[in-house]
Amino acid sequence: MFCKREKSKILHWLVLIIIQTSFLMPASSQEAYWVTLKDKSGSSLNPDIYYSPKSIERRVQHHLPLVEFTDLPVSETYLEALSYLSDSVFGSSRWLNTVMVSANDLQIKTISEQSFVQKIFRANSKEAILASHKSPASDRFEKTRKQQLESLGYSFINKLGLTGKGITIAIFDGGFPGVNKHEGLKYLIDNKQINDSWNFPGKSSEVYKYHPHGTAVLSCIAGKYEGRPTGLATEASFLLARTELRREPWKEQLYWIQAAEWADKNGADIICSALGYTSEHYFPEEMDGSSPVAEAARIAYNKGILVINSLGNDGEGKWKTLGTPADAEEVLSVGALNIETGVKMGFSSFGPNHNGVMKPNVMASGKVLAATPKNWKVMYGTSFSAPLIAGYAACLWEEFPQLTNKQLFKLIEQTGNLYPYFDYAHGFGIPSAERISILEKDFEHKALNVNITDNKLKVIIPLENVNEESVLLYYHIENQKGRISEYKVIKSFPGDTINIEFTTNEEKQIIRLRSGKYYSQINLEK
Repeated sequence: MFCKREKSKILHWLVLIIIQTSFLMPASSQEAYWVTLKDKSGSSLNPDIYYSPKSIERRVQHHLPLVEFTDLPVSETYLEALSYLSDSVFGSSRWLNTVMVSANDLQIKTISEQSFVQKIFRANSKEAILASHKSPASDRFEKTRKQQLESLGYSFINKLGLTGKGITIAIFDGGFPGVNKHEGLKYLIDNKQINDSWNFPGKSSEVYKYHPHGTAVLSCIAGKYEGRPTGLATEASFLLARTELRREPWKEQLYWIQAAEWADKNGADIICSALGYTSEHYFPEEMDGSSPVAEAARIAYNKGILVINSLGNDGEGKWKTLGTPADAEEVLSVGALNIETGVKMGFSSFGPNHNGVMKPNVMASGKVLAATPKNWKVMYGTSFSAPLIAGYAACLWEEFPQLTNKQLFKLIEQTGNLYPYFDYAHGFGIPSAERISILEKDFEHKALNVNITDNKLKVIIPLENVNEESVLLYYHIENQKGRISEYKVIKSFPGDTINIEFTTNEEKQIIRLRSGKYYSQINLEK
């Protein structure tokens, strides 16, 4: 986002360009042009204000995010620049990230040289005036790819040279079509990183067809988009198991259990399951870690395997809660985070399990660049958050091979950006490898300024790193039974004073608060 001073400099520079170039070439007649922009710098959107209630209802019904890239408005900075560089701006499209302008030859040449312009063509034809070698989708793909990895500390992991080498990951899914031919995944076969495969419904080794979900999941662990990673564990080894069918028959759970036994037999260190069994088979109160697949996951855990499972995508539906085997205490359950806001994505399910076990454990980006059988696509879901964490876990295990799966489970939680704070929407937050070296000192001498009067909290948001960006205050109350009775996320700014009212109807309560690097825990007794 450009600040006012930068914006002023840009506009001043543009005016100079116009004045200077006007003496070099004669003006020609005005024509209409489409100018497609590379990004949407500085754009934001409040869906509650912009959309009608019915529009929001439609998006929720179709499990769509309330705000996508196409929904964001065209950058005001770019619009203002184009108004200076052209004769006039007719209007713009947020969906296409395109502006229609009226301009002469000299003006359109100047516009074509701007760094924020993707391509230009005449309104009355498809003749390209400026054709970039990269498409707008390509820019969005790259931005998404970077976000899904950098949020987990990719730069730090890459600096250490960690790629998951020596770690074997078993993936349970509905199929892996195109993996043996895809430009971003075929290298795994060429390098002999696919140790084995088994199709449990078909009773064969053929897994490179059927449902493409598994292809996308694998790419979030070890894919390569234009030679750059889309997952952290590009040198891990893999066991690919087809366990799912098009519908949801009970026998899928049998296949999951058999796949867990097969993974154990074939030396898996990690099981990555972007699957879950919910309303087709169970009632919400049965999400207590007692299902057959949860029991199989527990046994795998007790045999030294780290089991990672998607939390589920029912946060906006009737089901709401997590699915099994994510409900098992021994499973590292992963929710979907909106990286740009720091808050869980609406579709991401809620914990805890029915016995009160804290879920999710951690989060990862719910928006990813993932492989389709022949190409790439931006996708959404906890199905892709879990494999991102699987790649992260593989890198940590490569760095700390002496750890047991139980110790690694705990380390992943401790590297969450909210730890030791947690709630039933975000768990311990999104882990990052950079936090390993600061686990102890991160919370020492970093207490929030909190005052308590009766049943009111007054929290002063720290002034550290003061800027125009908002910060989030996470807050919860834990009751005597160890369950969270209330939790909130409050948007604030450095220096703000936040007042929170809470109930005191129990003998003992614990209040925890997290804001950036600051954390406080308050023990209350009547």
